[in-house]
Amino acid sequence: MIKSSKILGSIGSLFGIAFVSGCTGFAHDVGVMFNYSSQDYKINRKIDLNSELRRSSDFLFEKEANVPKRFNARKDKLIHRVNSGADLVYALINGERDEDGTLRVELLNDVTLSSDLKLPNNTVINLKGYTIEVTPDATITIGTKTLVSRTPYKVWHEGKDVWRHKDVYSYNSRGERQSTTEWYKERIPGYYETRFKDEFAYDDKANAKIINGRIIGQKCKKTDPTKNAYWYGEAHGKVGNSKKSVIVVLSGNFIVGNLYISGHEGGDGGDATYSALWHIPFGGGDGGNGGTGGKGSDVFYVEEGHGKVLNEGGCIFEPGRGGDGGKGSGPNPGYWLWSGSSGKDGASGQSGETINHTGSLMR
Repeated sequence: MIKSSKILGSIGSLFGIAFVSGCTGFAHDVGVMFNYSSQDYKINRKIDLNSELRRSSDFLFEKEANVPKRFNARKDKLIHRVNSGADLVYALINGERDEDGTLRVELLNDVTLSSDLKLPNNTVINLKGYTIEVTPDATITIGTKTLVSRTPYKVWHEGKDVWRHKDVYSYNSRGERQSTTEWYKERIPGYYETRFKDEFAYDDKANAKIINGRIIGQKCKKTDPTKNAYWYGEAHGKVGNSKKSVIVVLSGNFIVGNLYISGHEGGDGGDATYSALWHIPFGGGDGGNGGTGGKGSDVFYVEEGHGKVLNEGGCIFEPGRGGDGGKGSGPNPGYWLWSGSSGKDGASGQSGETINHTGSLMR
């Protein structure tokens, strides 16, 4: 038994595998790999080596597919492996860093991000071919922008004359009440308005990196239809929902490589209704026009003069498409003698941009 253990130990050392008598788990020389459980976030240090070996040949975005970087890592490297959006947030807040101060995270599954994700400094996230799906309520943020002071200042608004009118009532010779409109000029005096100049502090040394996978912005929610409109002007559909961007770089450098990132698609415009006009039974109310589709989001918002996106290559950035227009309404069906007009369908929304400031995306 001792002899066989020595033989197994020798064989194991050739492959970087430590065989321990009586143990069911295996460890290999990539350092400590943290598995987070979304149930209780306990750390599981056991590694299923066979599963890891099977997955190592199937990483979609590895530059060296035959020699995955994970198996060439230093022994002191800590890698936090996550299965869900909640696990990802937890790892970035509480994860231990390796000796060079880098926080390293890998995905084990596609995840959905439903709350804001703040990337700490010196963070590297390897998606391993998986996808982060970002809901319209969430944003991935890099860097900091902190309000440090508000300086008040005054702006003078010149006075001006405005014309107003009022109804003047009188009685004619027959004792009948009549009204006339009287116009008059009123002087609005000049005044000072207090405004504030905000001063911000930025951490321009911030940096974070995401590689090897996809970040997808979800479509924004469709606007609710218009209901119970009394006048024609109230019958139109509302403009579709929109989101500013998927990724916000407030300061420092955001490094990307081998990534596909798409913006949020704008929400569809609201459907219209018809005007009620119940008090005019001889003419039907016109149908309202459908709402315009929401604007598609930009891929990046970068604070001008403080943030940069650095593209290491192999990236595709696709701005969000504008939402579809809402449906126009037919006329009020309760007319008596003639029908009103039908409304038109709303126009599609505008597409977003790759980045809000030219020159902030560097290759």
